[in-house]
Amino acid sequence: MKQPQSEEAFLQRIRTSLEHSADELDSATVIRLGAVRHRALGQIRQPVRRPVIIAGGLLATAASVVLLVSVWLFQQPPQVQPPAYIEDIGLLSAREDIEFFEELDFYQWVANEQQAG
Repeated sequence: MKQPQSEEAFLQRIRTSLEHSADELDSATVIRLGAVRHRALGQIRQPVRRPVIIAGGLLATAASVVLLVSVWLFQQPPQVQPPAYIEDIGLLSAREDIEFFEELDFYQWVANEQQAG
């Protein structure tokens, strides 16, 4: 981008004036100005750490959410199956003949044979 002619001339006059005044400074002032300049340039060259901090915070938040969800999922009470004897309560409370229950092993054997064959 080209600057207007008057602005370029103005900047050139300022540069010339500063160069002439720098020649008139004593060595202690030149050393102090150099140190200040190096410190200022060092501040400019350091990378901005804000995005790193934000990314780290987001990563920590995501990890915390994953951890909490996984703990919550594993803390759900297990599905309890009723004990096998609950099925027998229906048989015991039925008003069938006792002979049926005496022959129960035979009926189970027949059912197993039918499933196998």
